[in-house]
Amino acid sequence: MAHYQVFHPDHEVIGQIALEIQTAIGGENIYPIYERHGLTNVNPRAWYPMQNLLDVFNDFEARGGAMFDLVSVGMKTVENLVLPPEASNFHLLEMFQLSAQIYLLNSRGSNIGTIDCEALAPTHVKLTYIVPMPSDFMYGIVYAFGRRFSVPGTPITVYYDEDIPRREDGGAATIIHARWKPQR
Repeated sequence: MAHYQVFHPDHEVIGQIALEIQTAIGGENIYPIYERHGLTNVNPRAWYPMQNLLDVFNDFEARGGAMFDLVSVGMKTVENLVLPPEASNFHLLEMFQLSAQIYLLNSRGSNIGTIDCEALAPTHVKLTYIVPMPSDFMYGIVYAFGRRFSVPGTPITVYYDEDIPRREDGGAATIIHARWKPQR
């Protein structure tokens, strides 16, 4: 079982993210887990300890079958991310390149980890995550990010780097690739 832990205890997450995760799984099923970790009556604009949210993920892992839940909540999270104002005018590649900035708008603290985006081609990015969140959660974010910010109907393929172990498997980082058809 993975145990997700913040890099520094002052790491916080905006309440909107916690709310999205709760609604992605189904409020009545996840409410007892949220209650156990102090995430009831969440204010979308307030800040909460990231460890509380990671403890929810740890509970997902403990009960088994977490991969689908984590991908689902990652996808749901993208619906209401806090975005920089200029983002509405950007195309998909530029949005992926803003990943680190978007992370900083939704998380705060002295050591929250890092996200790096490398454009390998105009329609292929490699995202390197050194963050305390589960890899499958980040996978869901990448997939939904591609769907939300691409031209409607653009096929997107998301996959883990096969040559590098994910953080949960002892790797230094989780690397996720996203490829899509050229946008017109």
